[in-house]
Amino acid sequence: MPIHRFPSLIVAAGALLAASCGTVFAQGTLTKVRLRISDSLMRTPHFLCTQTVERSVRMGKGAAAVSPIFRVDAGVIEGKELYVKPADDAGEKALTDLMDVLASAGTGTYAIYSRQVFQTTVASFYDVPEETIDGRKLLRWDFQVPRESSRFTIVKGNARVTAGYAGSFWADASSYDLVRLVLRADDLPAETGIKSAVQTIDWVRSDIGSISVLLPKAGELEVVETSGRETRVRTQYDDCRKYVPKEATKMVDLAATAAAPVITVGAANGTTGATAAGTTGAAAAAGDWLPGKLNLDTALETAVDERTTAVNDTITLKLNGAVKHGGQVLIPKGAKATARVTRISTHNYRAGGYWRRYYLVGVAMETIDAGDRKYRVQANLEIVGPTTDQYYFIPYSQDPAKWGTFVDIMGFENVRDQFSVPVSPGESVLGVGREYLRVPKNLRMVWSTQEPAR
Repeated sequence: MPIHRFPSLIVAAGALLAASCGTVFAQGTLTKVRLRISDSLMRTPHFLCTQTVERSVRMGKGAAAVSPIFRVDAGVIEGKELYVKPADDAGEKALTDLMDVLASAGTGTYAIYSRQVFQTTVASFYDVPEETIDGRKLLRWDFQVPRESSRFTIVKGNARVTAGYAGSFWADASSYDLVRLVLRADDLPAETGIKSAVQTIDWVRSDIGSISVLLPKAGELEVVETSGRETRVRTQYDDCRKYVPKEATKMVDLAATAAAPVITVGAANGTTGATAAGTTGAAAAAGDWLPGKLNLDTALETAVDERTTAVNDTITLKLNGAVKHGGQVLIPKGAKATARVTRISTHNYRAGGYWRRYYLVGVAMETIDAGDRKYRVQANLEIVGPTTDQYYFIPYSQDPAKWGTFVDIMGFENVRDQFSVPVSPGESVLGVGREYLRVPKNLRMVWSTQEPAR
């Protein structure tokens, strides 16, 4: 029967094809945008910005009480959002008040959730029609992060409550640069006393030294409590520059505790160590550094899974054999090591005529418990596997030009030229060539210890 007798069928098929192509195009564009943003976040060096903060509080329909504007230096150093402690009492009180608002509303100013949304796989994204704002064509997506994978933590007294959150982001249609990020949490447990928290961050591409990256330009946080109290915090970011430690600087870490402990950033290498009681990390609490040039043959005890694992999570490993030094057993077989997840990002590579996915997972080993003592560790991942169900490779370790296991399988050699990932001392980056991120328990991971910079 001639096909022209079924025009409705042709129209329906055409519509279905157009819809499918539109979905594929939208997904492809989303991938490009997230890669663009993730690449910027990974390349951003330690930095400080001068923040101008204005805070107002209103009860019900009454007039808002506006606090004096204050300025504070803050930035992201070693993955932590830190504030320089003001020298005067008035500035210190203003910063303490700001910390109380941020902690009670479960937010940082920009670093925490931008990294979870764009550098992990916990968020689900939904296409929204593009918009034109001030003559600028913008792409938009809505997203949602479930409570099970969320790092949205509200501090209530001495307790911490984790909640899911949703939001939207806008990107420039031509450059794919992030323009605005909005986070919304409005389904919060009653015991928090918070009805809703909405945070808006505007972004701009700027230079830090010779590196062009995305940085915050302005932000606004609006918190509505069940009592009717409304708090609004507006922030402007200026004079963003690379952090160069000159002397020991007292700084405040919002994420560490509800009390926002003071820590000291040293001039030697920019490392941080908590000085408030009860806030010292595992590595700082350990004893001597493990000597260099030792091989640590380990098995992963904590699975890494895109559905549950996030940046800064702790994972554990078990030694497959004893470690000897100077003819003596230094660490027994079965000893436990702890490591920290430093980054998770999703990327694509071309293999033949197809685009395929792979993940980069940053891991930094921190301590090994030898029973009678605990050692601090700086080590590089050298060997992974072998394994039969996934492909792993080691694109970056102590030498960014060094590529390890399976790099030349399935076209991974094409990945070499895509990224220049800055790697911190002691950080290794594991590549996972799979359409989803699953690093199972018992994966063999062999490390070599390094003498840390003193």
